[in-house]
Amino acid sequence: MASTALESTSPHDWRYTAEGGANLVLSFVGARGPFTGKLLRLRKKKLAYATGLIPDEVDVEFGRRIIKPLLGEEQIVDMERVAVSKGWLVALKAALSGSEARPAHRAAEDEVDEDAGVVVLAEDLVHGEGVMAIEIKPKWGFLPSATYLSSSSRDIKTTYCRFCMHSYMKKAKSNPALAIEEHQEGYCPLDLYSGDDRRIGRAVEALWRAWELSEGAANNLRFFYEGVRVEPEEPASVAHLHSFLTGVSPLPSPIHSPSASPLPFTSSPYTLSLLVSILVPILLASPLLATLATLQASLDPLDIEGVSSQLGLHLDDDSQPPSPLLSSQPTLQEWIAWLAGRETAEAADSSSTDHRSVLLSYLLSATFKDCSIFIRLAPKPKGAALLGDASTSLNFSASVKAIDLDPKPLSRLPKYYDLDRRIVEAWKTMLEERGAEGIRKCAEGV
Repeated sequence: MASTALESTSPHDWRYTAEGGANLVLSFVGARGPFTGKLLRLRKKKLAYATGLIPDEVDVEFGRRIIKPLLGEEQIVDMERVAVSKGWLVALKAALSGSEARPAHRAAEDEVDEDAGVVVLAEDLVHGEGVMAIEIKPKWGFLPSATYLSSSSRDIKTTYCRFCMHSYMKKAKSNPALAIEEHQEGYCPLDLYSGDDRRIGRAVEALWRAWELSEGAANNLRFFYEGVRVEPEEPASVAHLHSFLTGVSPLPSPIHSPSASPLPFTSSPYTLSLLVSILVPILLASPLLATLATLQASLDPLDIEGVSSQLGLHLDDDSQPPSPLLSSQPTLQEWIAWLAGRETAEAADSSSTDHRSVLLSYLLSATFKDCSIFIRLAPKPKGAALLGDASTSLNFSASVKAIDLDPKPLSRLPKYYDLDRRIVEAWKTMLEERGAEGIRKCAEGV
């Protein structure tokens, strides 16, 4: 699409939707036209000097050249690179700043890079009349192999998943007892990835409870209705969610006396049962979660401990100089060559022992561990098919796609190692003080 067409839109036609560490997303809210149903992804720059940035061409082309062949075209969002002038980006940046829509902590760290020269135009999964979009950040879907784990971490890492231990560590800083209690009933990614309807339902219920209790701050579950984020503490906002779920769920409405007080929305067990009844068959029908779990595990056979020890990176020793393997970010051509080598190795039923290839595999696994999935529920067009046999009786169309699939900086490896060490130490300390009896274990598979 020509940049002149994009630059003909007003900066005020684009509304802030969300952002991650490297990019910021705006949705088109102007008059109906060629950009209806589209979003802009803008590159950000740190206000302070930053190192280890992803090269521009990798950031833009990574999805098309690397992610699409691995996940499949149907599982990702279509994107288009569009050149724009600095003047238009400056105006867009000013409009965004004036709206004060960005979270304060984000605005204090970075800003739109007006010198980027390009933006990414993509399908907008959250906007549309009558559209409900549900974002889930599933996280790690496997337990590591014991082969390359240290004796001090082996039993722990092969019994309890990374997400559950990390959640405990963060919460235990303020209230260790509550952190254990929340672990017992909290969200475990292995439930969501299990392929079992009962366990997937349990995962959805746990995500919902965390969404409620955190007043929407927990980012593993978010809802958008017609492009606007649903906040659990705002009754009018949640009313849209409740009404939508009631309208599309196959469950019968509960018997409720007209003279009784209205049912509370987010605290209603019925509302949660509606959500479970809708999401579980959709997630079971989609291959996306299974594909993500397979890629995460196959690309990370060593764990960060094995990456450090087997490649001689000495990530556990600050006195050692940085390894030459970590000296430069992978280029787009290097990623393309890596993918070709992986496909050749798979065809020969072998694995690469090249250290740089092992690092790229680990980085890509980190991307899949940190991505989000969007379940887009839209009013069903007349005569349209639905997603999978499980939802053919429902009156909406559903799509499930992965987003936030940008490459991770190689410079983060020492941080990954340090975080991993601290997570295991916190969990190990808890087990030593409390004992392992009664602590919920994490289980892969059905």
